[in-house]
Amino acid sequence: MHVIDLNCDLGEGDDDAALARDIKLLDLVSSANICCGQHAGDLAYIEPLVAAVVEKKVAVGAHPGYPDREGFGRRPMPFEKNRLRQLIHHQLATLSTLLDRAGGRLRYIKPHGALYHATMQGTDDALALIEVARAWSPPLSIMGQPQSSLEGMCHNYDLRFIREGFADRAYHADGSLVSRDVEGSVLSTPEAAVQQTLRIIEDETVNTSGGVVPLSVDSLCVHGDNPEAHTLLVAIRSALKKRGIQVRSVR
Repeated sequence: MHVIDLNCDLGEGDDDAALARDIKLLDLVSSANICCGQHAGDLAYIEPLVAAVVEKKVAVGAHPGYPDREGFGRRPMPFEKNRLRQLIHHQLATLSTLLDRAGGRLRYIKPHGALYHATMQGTDDALALIEVARAWSPPLSIMGQPQSSLEGMCHNYDLRFIREGFADRAYHADGSLVSRDVEGSVLSTPEAAVQQTLRIIEDETVNTSGGVVPLSVDSLCVHGDNPEAHTLLVAIRSALKKRGIQVRSVR
């Protein structure tokens, strides 16, 4: 039987309507990557979301990003490694405090936006992320793109790496994501998202701008800031149920 984790980036809104949408998405995913208040969100938004995540027994990952609210954390920002390590640790500590109050615990880290892409390249940003994950008690897993430099570094440092794919993003043949600036980079129809999801899970391949390429993952993401996120996830869950594919958080 195929088993897959479905994750979603949440906690990045700024009003009650966005919070309600995030909480609604929790019924459709098995893991939630919670924004830590630097690239978006704030404690007043994140605290009730964390309580809902724990109540619904969804696995929690930290979603730290560069402190770049204006650019939504999607612009590269140069940081010296030790300074970045402190920034990431601070974000995780903030989220962990909220989780402790709600009776939950932090399981993994998935960096956000430009930090995500920088860490996949095995830069000093990747080392800062790994050092934070290793220092946590118990050490945290890291979620990222398969066959990235970060995956190799995690194996070298004896950290678990959760291989992530995307149900709602277009791919290049080298496994990288098509830039959001390019038309068609975000999949917005249920048919496209379901087709990509099933291909990745069942065939371990993905259709890219350069043809079909191998892609084996542990978790699939639908972005919470995608306006069609709920529609896509409903369609994906329905398709998985029909195919006998179990949705379960990564262990």
